[in-house]
Amino acid sequence: MAIFRPVMTLAVLSLVFFLTADAGLAQLRINELSASNSSVLQDEDGDFSDWIELHNPTTDTLFLSNLFLSDDDQNLQKFALPSIYIPPSGYHVLFASDKNRLPSFKAWETTIQDGSLVRYTLPNALTSSRWVETDFNDDSWTQGVFGLGYGDDDDATDVPTGTLSIFTRSSFTISDPSAIIDMMLHIDYDDAFVAYLNGVEIARENITGDAPLAYNAPADNYTEPRLPYGNPLWSASLTEHLSLLKAGENILAIQVHNFNSTSSDLSLRPFLSLGYNQAPTPSVGPADLVELPSEDLGYIHTNFKLSSSGETIYLTTAEGEFVDSLAFPPLLVDESFGRTSDQSNEADGVIFNIPTPNYPNVTQGYTKRLTFPELSHYGGFYSEAIELKAFFGVNPTAIYYTLDGSTPTQSDQRLPSNGITINETTVVRLRAIEPNALPSPVHTETFFIDEQHNLPIVSVSTDPKYLWSDTEGIYVVGTNGTGGNGHDNANWNQDWEIPIGFELYDQNKVKQIETGAGAKIMGGWSRLNPMKSLSIFFRSEYGLGEIEYKLFENKNITRFESIVLRNAGNDFTSQGNAMMRDGLMQTLVHNTEIDGLGFQPAVVYLNGEYWGIHNIREKINEHYVESNSGIDSDNIDLLYNGSGLNYFAASHGTAEQYDALIEYVQRSNLLFPSLFNKVEEMMDMDNYIDYVVAQIYYANTDWPGNNTKLWRERSQTGKWRWILYDTDFGFNLSYGGQSWHNTLDFALEPNGPGWPNPPWSTLLLRELFDSAEFRTRFVNRTADFINTSFKPDYVHGVIDSLAGLMYTEMPRHMANVTRSGAWGGSMNEWYNQLTSLKNFGTDRPAYIEQYYTQERSQGGHLGVGPLTSTSVQINDPQKGQIQLNRLSIEQAEWTGEYFGGVDIPVRAIPRSGFEFSGWTGDIVSSESAITIQAGMNITAHFSPSTDTLGLVISEIMYNANNSQDSEDWIELYNGKSNTLDLSDWVVKDDDNSHEFRFAPGTTLESNEYAVLVRDSSLFHTIYTHPVRILGQLDYGLSGGGDQVRVYDALGTLIDSVQYDDAAPWPLAADGEGYSLELIDLSSDNSLPQSWRASNNLLGSPGLLNGLATSSEANFHDKPIQFKLNQNYPNPFNPSTWISFSLPEATTARIEIYSSLGQKIMDLTEGHYSAGYHHIQWDADHFASGVYFYRLVTSEFSDTKKMLLVK
Repeated sequence: MAIFRPVMTLAVLSLVFFLTADAGLAQLRINELSASNSSVLQDEDGDFSDWIELHNPTTDTLFLSNLFLSDDDQNLQKFALPSIYIPPSGYHVLFASDKNRLPSFKAWETTIQDGSLVRYTLPNALTSSRWVETDFNDDSWTQGVFGLGYGDDDDATDVPTGTLSIFTRSSFTISDPSAIIDMMLHIDYDDAFVAYLNGVEIARENITGDAPLAYNAPADNYTEPRLPYGNPLWSASLTEHLSLLKAGENILAIQVHNFNSTSSDLSLRPFLSLGYNQAPTPSVGPADLVELPSEDLGYIHTNFKLSSSGETIYLTTAEGEFVDSLAFPPLLVDESFGRTSDQSNEADGVIFNIPTPNYPNVTQGYTKRLTFPELSHYGGFYSEAIELKAFFGVNPTAIYYTLDGSTPTQSDQRLPSNGITINETTVVRLRAIEPNALPSPVHTETFFIDEQHNLPIVSVSTDPKYLWSDTEGIYVVGTNGTGGNGHDNANWNQDWEIPIGFELYDQNKVKQIETGAGAKIMGGWSRLNPMKSLSIFFRSEYGLGEIEYKLFENKNITRFESIVLRNAGNDFTSQGNAMMRDGLMQTLVHNTEIDGLGFQPAVVYLNGEYWGIHNIREKINEHYVESNSGIDSDNIDLLYNGSGLNYFAASHGTAEQYDALIEYVQRSNLLFPSLFNKVEEMMDMDNYIDYVVAQIYYANTDWPGNNTKLWRERSQTGKWRWILYDTDFGFNLSYGGQSWHNTLDFALEPNGPGWPNPPWSTLLLRELFDSAEFRTRFVNRTADFINTSFKPDYVHGVIDSLAGLMYTEMPRHMANVTRSGAWGGSMNEWYNQLTSLKNFGTDRPAYIEQYYTQERSQGGHLGVGPLTSTSVQINDPQKGQIQLNRLSIEQAEWTGEYFGGVDIPVRAIPRSGFEFSGWTGDIVSSESAITIQAGMNITAHFSPSTDTLGLVISEIMYNANNSQDSEDWIELYNGKSNTLDLSDWVVKDDDNSHEFRFAPGTTLESNEYAVLVRDSSLFHTIYTHPVRILGQLDYGLSGGGDQVRVYDALGTLIDSVQYDDAAPWPLAADGEGYSLELIDLSSDNSLPQSWRASNNLLGSPGLLNGLATSSEANFHDKPIQFKLNQNYPNPFNPSTWISFSLPEATTARIEIYSSLGQKIMDLTEGHYSAGYHHIQWDADHFASGVYFYRLVTSEFSDTKKMLLVK
């Protein structure tokens, strides 16, 4: 028995001496709290967060102001409470959720609307591109009121018929931007618009191009205004642009464009609405025509959570005086800790197993919790019966137990001193219970008696009522159900989560996991099967918040917050199927770009009863994405099909960027490569192609209108990736997915039914098929798969391998009969299914070829040539390898089949110490990257490199001086006589998870120095001479010693340095402003004596080691002449640096021009001191092509050319 008494810190003991003088405040107390809230109190988000209750025991209302809550005695002002009132004898509950949020009240004001004043112009070629800026003088523009336009009979200000575009500027004033907590734009337009707030683009529709757009830019398509036809206004949330608002005058600038000058109408009616945290005075309120989110009231949410293992909570004033504190012990699920109604304001408290937030603490409280004794045996596998006993101490505690999975109570049997006999597989649940004490946690042990299994084993235990009760059971039709999934009214359709015990044993019968967890029935129509699928959730309120174990052999993932015990879906044995279809299809493509699911068959016991084979799978949620990608789950958008603007809704994050993708492909002609390239910026094309090729090969006919999920990192560069799951309908399923099925035509059907391939589900692929580049990549990747993952012999081998895991368990599984029904099937049926799977693997490539080669004039979609034998050879595989499309060929001779009439990219990649000599055979070339056609035979020749040096790590800045901090950088030198192709080369430190990968097409010229930097902006503030930056590291180097490693595209280590900040390594490179500099480029750079602290302060990045940089020179002199340097990098994407030298202080301007000589913008203009200067141009919103930049001063001008390649 453990008796707890909270421990007071010295800071809390001093409470009596530091109470505020306010008598009412002195009586305010932390009355109750819960550190593991599972079902007692729900916040406005639907979450069961930790909570804290404040109580005013006085007869007066207490006004609380300038108070702080904290769980850290070293940071007592961790969370500032807002001003609140607590009535006499009242309570106030707040959530310790770590959401760091205050209640908000949103009052909407439409500040620009119909009738608002506007300055406008009908622009021409002379209109300044600065018209969107806040300081632009628009006095010469015409004044009118919204709406603007012609031809719709809804325009308050008319413009001439045939007007192609209008530029508008509207001014509005804000006194306090911090009072604005939301912002929305509604707009009626015809045909297109771009909107800017204080010079920054915030919204656009139906028009492409770099902003601000030229006056004569046409809309992408015709559209009609919405309001005249009774449709709602176009709208967009501008919450992410709140930071653009400023105190004083703000400018909303909008350009509206027609499709052409013969259009019958043009319209612009904008509505800008601001959401205030309280209604301003005077208030105009929202416009009648706009729909705005309702007021948002909520709770106080602190910036910390409570620890269920116990801690102290402090309530203090702004002056640091203690108002109250409460130290609490470890708490279990749905327990609270607080003061009884007769306790004064001291720190002692009790545990309540019936919490009472917002009410007096009148339920029974406990000051002790029982502990559980040692047992004679613990769960596991035994060859014969055992005698289970408990070893009691001096004061024996009453132990009650159950054998059916239910929670023990005093009404159940008491464990006798001589124990009980366990002679068959049983779940035993035990608990110590005594009057006037909290019972111990429930102790669950599964004893397997004489059980033989070759698969991992999972034991699930729970109170039988949660499974079989008519009112609460999740496994039955019951009497409290809901409709769906093939049944009108079933409990198993409810989204109920039940508490369970979860144990996992590996195939060697060693227990790896034991914890409490939550479980739900999952799946669609597979819920009709007698054996259901279960989602398992590991939550701290049950036990472990996550499990740590490598569940899947082919995935390097060891942490899971949830998993699925899947019944194989449509492939369940009661339907005469194989129990492995989806696992087979996932396994075939696990080494591709597809985001798939792990697969591990296991045997499940439910409350000690054999429950058959379930497949352990990953559960697709934000945690799955984080585990598989390494991206923080808070920065993920995850979508599922079925609802939303484009039939996809977010289960996590938002669908806005997917809607933008669909909108773009619908209005863009992807026949043009530049527009297709823009799509590739929005979605991971290799992933999507692999995903679709796999679905088509599998003949999955429960897709694409179903079972589709995709995700992206929520960032400017995030791209959508598709997740492969629930493919059971394919691969010769008894009622779908036959090997002869034309799934290509099925996936491109423009007029399919509501299920399984409605038009919205095939739209993206149909639009992408307009692109010749996409079709080529799609066809070649299909051939890649047919030559590897979908090669019949390989498919047969995977089938045999998976069947080998399961065959010894299948007879018992199919013979299993439970209260839920019979699992069904026979070994003959199972073997027939394996044959059917193999027949699919044999037959499917020929059908794929048939559908791919069907002429487009005859209803085909690709019309390519037949699969034709294609061969590549390597003269010596020890010297290099070949990349054939996306396959890596390492053997001396390789033959496969590719579709005719399609260019196939091929690249020769030499190994370290060798170089590519040329191609022979059907193509003779010295270019390492070429294209071939199906049916060709070529050989790549590699030879020893004649260069004594290759790529060398030549200089490292790992700990810059704080006063001139450039952040870390690494200099690389190419000692070869030819250009190095760095495509897919990798740079790592001593942590393998820290990886920088060079983008395709990255090269390093012979004898060229270039750098990788941690922060390019900081780097350029220190180094003003031109330096080629190859990329930006997303990790830093350790100031206490680290490793720098460079690997080529084959994964071969090319160079490495293991430096230290202690002798014999140069000490001046550690924080004194000097770099580590390789003395002789041909020396062994793994040796400390090969390095020195740089000759010059700051080092010499991008220069021969030992040379002074211009930054170093700036300490002593200044430029002697005006000079405009070549931009770097060049070519670039999307940003580049322009540097120039001024021998004297003067006004200077950098101008950017298009390839046609049209001035695009002034990049910078201002007074500059004598010296070396650099300016970055971010061309993210500009199209690929040639641009010119010009330096202009009163005494000098010069122009240079640069190339933007996207």
